[in-house]
This record gives sequence, C-alpha cells and structure tokens, in this order.
Amino acid sequence: MTKRIQYLVALVVSVFLLSSCQSDNQRESQVAKAYNAQRAKLEKEKQEKAAKMMQLSEEAKDNFYYQQLDSKSDREAYILLSYGLSEFESYIELPELSEESEYRVYTSVANDYPEFYWMSEALRDGLYTPEIVSPTYPVYVQETYRLLQSIGDQIVSQLPQGSDYDKVKYIYEYIINQTDYNVAALTDDAESWKGQGIKSVLVDKLSVCAGYSRTFQFLCEKAGINSIYVTGVIEGSPYENNSHAWNLVEIDGQYYGIDATWGDPIFEGEMNEQISSSINYNYLCVPEQILHISHKPDKDLLDFWGDYYHSIQELDYPAFTDNSLNYFVLNGSYFESFDTAAISNLVINRASDPSVQQIEMQFATKQALDQMVAEAGREGNFIFQAFDSVFGFTETYEYEWEDHTYTFRIKNWR
Repeated sequence: MTKRIQYLVALVVSVFLLSSCQSDNQRESQVAKAYNAQRAKLEKEKQEKAAKMMQLSEEAKDNFYYQQLDSKSDREAYILLSYGLSEFESYIELPELSEESEYRVYTSVANDYPEFYWMSEALRDGLYTPEIVSPTYPVYVQETYRLLQSIGDQIVSQLPQGSDYDKVKYIYEYIINQTDYNVAALTDDAESWKGQGIKSVLVDKLSVCAGYSRTFQFLCEKAGINSIYVTGVIEGSPYENNSHAWNLVEIDGQYYGIDATWGDPIFEGEMNEQISSSINYNYLCVPEQILHISHKPDKDLLDFWGDYYHSIQELDYPAFTDNSLNYFVLNGSYFESFDTAAISNLVINRASDPSVQQIEMQFATKQALDQMVAEAGREGNFIFQAFDSVFGFTETYEYEWEDHTYTFRIKNWR
C-alpha cells in the first residue's frame, strides 16, 4: 500500500513537472513568435520606407525647386521632409542644417508639392525651425488630404482627350469658373494669407493667387503635365510691387507662362475697376516677353521672405519664348504690326457673329498698340467703317486696352 502511494505521488510529480516544462516551452515559443513577428513587421516597414524614399528620390529629380538645391545635405533633407509629411509624421529627423538651408528646404518642398496644402498656411506667421522638424497639421488633415486627392482625380478624369494645350486650357478655365477671388486680400495683409493652398480652391471656392497657382500645378501634375509654381512681384499695375504667384507649364517640350488669377474676371474687374463676366485669356500660354512686362519672378527662393538676409542662389527658370500657343495667335487675332486692313477683317468677322460680345486682339509691340488706341479715339475711324459694313450704321462702341499685355478690346457696339 505504501509503495503504491509512493508510486502515485511520484507519478503525479512527474506529470506536474512535465506539464510545467511544456508550459514554459509554450510560453518561450509564444514569446519567440511574437518577437519574430515584431521583428518581421519592423523589417517590412523599414523596407517599405526605403522603397518609398527611393521612389521620392527618383521623382524629385524632375522637381524644379529640388533641382535648385545645391548641396547633398539640403537634397537629403528635402527627401526626408517630403517623406515625413506624406506620412504625417509628428517628428521628422533631418540632417544638421543652417537656418537658411532649413528655410530653403521647407520652401522648396512647399513649392514642389501643392498637395501638402497646410505648408503654405504655416508660412503665414513666418517659418521657425521647430515647425520644420515638428510640423503642425490641421485638424482632420488626413481626411482632407484624401478628399483633395479624390477631387483632383475627378477633375482630371473630365479633361478633354486632345492635346496637352487643350487640357491646360480646361484646367485654367475650371479654376477660374469654380473660384471667387478674395478681393479683400488686395488691401488687407491678414486676408492675403488666407487661401494660400489648394483647399481654398477645391473646397472653399475662395482664394488668392497662391491658391490659384498651386491648384493649377496640382491638377497639371495629376494630368502628367509638368508645371512650376513661381513667386514674384507685380510691376506696372495699381498693385505694383505686391507679391504674386503664377505658373510655368511645359507643353511639347516648350514652357509657357500661365496666370489663372489674372484670368479671373473678378480679379480683372477689381484691377481695372470695371465689371467683367468673361474669362481673360491674356495670361494663357504666353511667352516671357509678354508675361515679364508685369510679372517679375523672384531671383532667389528666399526673396519670398522679403527683408530676410540670405546668400543669393539664383533660380534657374526655364526660358519660355514660344508664342505659338498664345490664345490670340491660335484665334487669329494677333498682329505683328498695326495693320488696318487685317484688323478691319477681324472686326467684320467677329461682329457678324451674333454670339460675340466683345472683340479682342493683341499686338506684338507697344508701338502697334499705341497706334490702335490713337485710331480708336479718332472720329470716323476704320473701326466704325467695319461695323457699318455689318450693321449699316453704328453710332458708338467702347474700347479698353492693357499696356502690360499689348491687348485691345472692343465691346458694346450694339
């Protein structure tokens, strides 16, 4: 009996020890599996980050402002910052940079990536180093980011299937038709900092030049068309020396100037103190010899900051001298010289169409424009004669012109 009890006790102890060993082994196995799973997860994330960083590096080679950065550390920081912002990281570790380099990197990323809509808003009160590595994101930033991407995709899906020019013209018109210019921004500095990003156009429908230009860039890029966001100042207008933004766009290997803001009749009406309801095509695919009459691009990226002291690193903008896609050239209303016969034919052809409400033309030189203006004010001039040949008799008409685009417009002849 005693031996049997001893045997049973030994058996129970053996079973307990065996069970304990098995439990320990299971726990060790579970810990090992969890460790390996976590390690595999981290390795996968590391590989995914490396792949995305490589992709960003390749894509950045075509980005205008990335190309302007002249040091390896600045370019490395550009890639790290663009990656961190695309992942909405709360802290972005960058290589050690001077304050000036940090400003260059931040502004370069903001100018090359309009989809980071919050960056332009962050510039409102000046840029500080902590904001670069520890960015402040708007509320619901990821949801808004996805919404803007969706809206952009939908717009691009509606682009005409023709040439890149047709697509660019559609984008130009879409932005103007869907957006009201915030006229208060012309005289109120606080208002001028509102609507700097693409959300102001695509969602809020109220914007300023930066919003118009960034949205144009955003939609062009989605359409596979290269576009550059340009900042500078205006000369020769009621708002001379005001900061401004516009675009360069590449079509079939040639660059052209674009200013959707100045194409908006609301903006044009405010500038000229005249009510207009028609899109202004004076700033659609124009050459530099026209655009640079009034638009003076910043020579250095950090000129944007005004009196901020910085070393000069001149921006290497592409030349844009081709005039073949100029709206007036394409529509047969561009004149190399003041040619009364050719202009008369234009007036007669346009006036004969009941749907035409105004007749626009552009001249190659200021001299030719001045001749047109002088003739338009002369009693019994050839414009009256052209109208008389269509309507029998025309008592009056109105005209206006723009010195900074050499354009002339006739209206209200009926």
